[in-house]
Amino acid sequence: MKIDVTNPLLGLDDKPLIPDNSDPEKSGPLTARQAIINALMLADPKLEGTEKLGRYLLATLINKKDEVDLTNEQVTLIKAEVARCYGPLVVGRIYELVDPACVRSEE
Repeated sequence: MKIDVTNPLLGLDDKPLIPDNSDPEKSGPLTARQAIINALMLADPKLEGTEKLGRYLLATLINKKDEVDLTNEQVTLIKAEVARCYGPLVVGRIYELVDPACVRSEE
């Protein structure tokens, strides 16, 4: 699945999310790229070296390209790590991006 990681993540008010404790003029809005890379690069002492390397390589790919073609396994990993690192709003926005079929609106 191809995703664009450059768009800012939006709040419930559809305004770009600004990372906590940052100056919006200096840091800009939180993008999918930043959220996914932050989640993938979070230290986990339980992981083996090869798993850490895989996460590093995926984060490097996402950092280099504006549009990334992800495998199902990469989508699963991203969803799990973002869920571990972030609250419901960021999780929901990332899930909408990488796996839109899993998100259902309650409208």
